Amino acid sequence: MFQDRDLTAGTEKYLRSRIDLCESEVLRNSFSPRSRALAEYYLNHYRSLLGEWQMLEGDISSLIPGLVEDGIIELVCTASSHPMLPFLIGYPQHLEYQIRGALDAMERWSGVRPKGFWLPECGWHPMLDEPLRKAGIEWTVLEKPQVVEVPDSVPVVLDSGLSIHFRHRGSMGLIWDRQHGYPSHGSYRDFYRDLGMEMDPGYLRPFLAGGQSRGFTGFKHRSIEGGVYDPGRARRQACDHGRQFAMALERWAVEMKSLPLRGASDPEPMIVMPFDTELFGHWWFEGPDFLDSVIRNVGDACHGSSWQWKTPSETRLSAPVFSGGQASLPGLSIPSGSWGEGGDFSYWINSENEEYSRLVAMDREAFWSAVRRRVKSPGSMTPVEEVEFRKWFGLGFRCLCLEESSDWLFMISAGHTADFGRDRIRHFSDLLHRVIGSPGRVDPTFEEEIDGELGGFPLLLPTDWMDQIVPSRTGWTVNTGWDRGADGVG
Repeated sequence: MFQDRDLTAGTEKYLRSRIDLCESEVLRNSFSPRSRALAEYYLNHYRSLLGEWQMLEGDISSLIPGLVEDGIIELVCTASSHPMLPFLIGYPQHLEYQIRGALDAMERWSGVRPKGFWLPECGWHPMLDEPLRKAGIEWTVLEKPQVVEVPDSVPVVLDSGLSIHFRHRGSMGLIWDRQHGYPSHGSYRDFYRDLGMEMDPGYLRPFLAGGQSRGFTGFKHRSIEGGVYDPGRARRQACDHGRQFAMALERWAVEMKSLPLRGASDPEPMIVMPFDTELFGHWWFEGPDFLDSVIRNVGDACHGSSWQWKTPSETRLSAPVFSGGQASLPGLSIPSGSWGEGGDFSYWINSENEEYSRLVAMDREAFWSAVRRRVKSPGSMTPVEEVEFRKWFGLGFRCLCLEESSDWLFMISAGHTADFGRDRIRHFSDLLHRVIGSPGRVDPTFEEEIDGELGGFPLLLPTDWMDQIVPSRTGWTVNTGWDRGADGVG
């Protein structure tokens, strides 16, 4: 997406439009000092962003290789279209593409093949162990089930060699708690109080895409407690929260060092803190200031700390080991679950979204049934038919992958953007069925239409991987494991 031409061009256009809106707001609030000061803040903010964007020539990804090479960050992959992977257990080739296809895309984009894998929604099933290891994955992060009796600070290694890091619940609570988490502080920016939802439609129309009269503009003008948003005050609060968080890490470190690890060697505490990137700067506008404060304070001014920032791959090499010096708990099986409410999959399959979760499951089966009908026997396709099949398969599979994104069902359950979630599922379902219903050759106009819809995901293409499913004139390469898993997941 970072390298998509339409998106990069649209980003610069968006930033310039925000600058125009802020200039208009500066004039409109000439006799309202606090509102004018906020408009001037946003004006400088967007001008700065535009300057940085132009300096990078619209390619944010150009920063990443250097950060990786210097060991500052470690790239981690996730599934191609962010589905709940346990739901794909009964479709082995589909599951394999979501893992391997994503790794291939990351490697093509960055030159690095990650060793870590972020499971969408921390969705885990014991049968994911094998395909992850088969794809070369060395570690992942999970929500620790209560039945796994090890501290949050200690990773475990499954018999396959897959390292499991657990989210540290204490640190997560300070951020995610709806009532008392840091982002809920009254001085922070209220995401939903946007000019685009409150101002006169005629005033807004020049600043909204497609001639809309309502929509988010990015100009959030109120704090959570209700007054005019004060960026300076909010930034100071974020820095203070960062200092508090750093001290909490120190406190947990002291507590962890006293934990009995039953034969563990080098019991050094380890806190794994995974977050959704969009929390910092999007939902929690002051989040980047918070992170900056945490990083500056940990190991600096907090009681002569011995803390170090490490990537999971680094900690894997020096992790505490369990069970009499063995780097695994023999026979350990981590039960299915997610980081959703209740630790299960009920946030993605429930009475609120049952119609849509069922639609996604039915479409998945419909697509693969259509594949089975068209792939009948080795060498049954002419060269021209094979080319057309690959085209048909690529279009349909990409539609299905985007329909399966876990975000849509999450939105329906959460309620805030439920209509958008429903619309996305219906939209991609409609496109998928148009592909499935295309007899023989795919109409070029229809192909162009779908490519336009999916153009922001250029690496979501089952290219080399597709050789495993398309009948080749030199042999039969289809994996026949089409049946659903015995446990019914999927």
